[in-house]
Amino acid sequence: MASDSQYDVIGAAYDAVKDLPAARYAEIPTVRSLLGDLTGLAVLDVGCGTGHYSRICRELGAATVVGADSSAKMIAEARRRESTSTAPISYHVHDAAALPLLGTYDVVLAVYLFNYAPDRATVRSMLRSIHANCRDGTRIVALLTDANAPLTRPELRTYKIEYTIVKESSDVVELDFTAHCDPLVTLRLHAPRRDVLNDCLHSEGFREVHWRTTPVSPTGLEQFGGDYWVSYQEIMPWITFTAIAST
Repeated sequence: MASDSQYDVIGAAYDAVKDLPAARYAEIPTVRSLLGDLTGLAVLDVGCGTGHYSRICRELGAATVVGADSSAKMIAEARRRESTSTAPISYHVHDAAALPLLGTYDVVLAVYLFNYAPDRATVRSMLRSIHANCRDGTRIVALLTDANAPLTRPELRTYKIEYTIVKESSDVVELDFTAHCDPLVTLRLHAPRRDVLNDCLHSEGFREVHWRTTPVSPTGLEQFGGDYWVSYQEIMPWITFTAIAST
C-alpha cells in the first residue's frame, strides 16, 4: 500500500474514526452483514491497520484470521492488542500490491484497501496478489470510498467527515479525507471508479461481482432518529462489492 507513511504517523489514533456516527452505524454494520457467519473459515484481512476488522472476523467465528498491512506501526499496534489473546491473530507487514503467498483463504476482506490504489495498474496488482491467496470459490468482501458519490457536499460534516477533491481522472478520484474526531485525522485517498474495479476484477480472475451501498443500521436510526440521517442516506460516501475467485 503506497500510503503507509500516513498511517505510520497516525498510528493507533486512526481507531477514533471508527467511533464516528457514520462508521459505527453504517460502515461497520454493513461490513459485518456482508461477512456473515465465518464459523470455521480462514480469513485474510488485507489492509488490516490495527486489526479492527480482523478482530470482528474472529468474533464472527473465523477459525483462522491473518492480517496484512504495509504500515509497520499499525501492525505493531495490532500485535500489541493480541498479546493477551487466547486466540491470537497473525499480523504481517506487506504491501498489498506485492502480497506474498500467506496461505489459502475462504474469505478475503479489503476495507478501504483500494483507496490506496492511485491508478488502474495498482488495482490490478492488488487483486492479482489477493487472487494468489485464494482457492476456487473464495469470497472477497470490500468497502471503499465511492468515486461517484457527491463527496464534497457540506452535509457530510454533520457526521464529522469531510472530503476535498484534489484531482480527477477517468480512472481514479484523488481526495483528502478529514475525520473530525479526537485527534483529528486527515488522509490522502484515491477512489477508483466502479468500471475500473469491475474491469480489473474480471481480468484478475474474479466473478459474480455485486455492488451494494452502506445504509444506516436500525440501531443507528433508533439512536439518532431518522431526520439525523437524511443527508447521509442521500450521499452514502462508501460503496461495497463482493466477488468470487475462480482458479
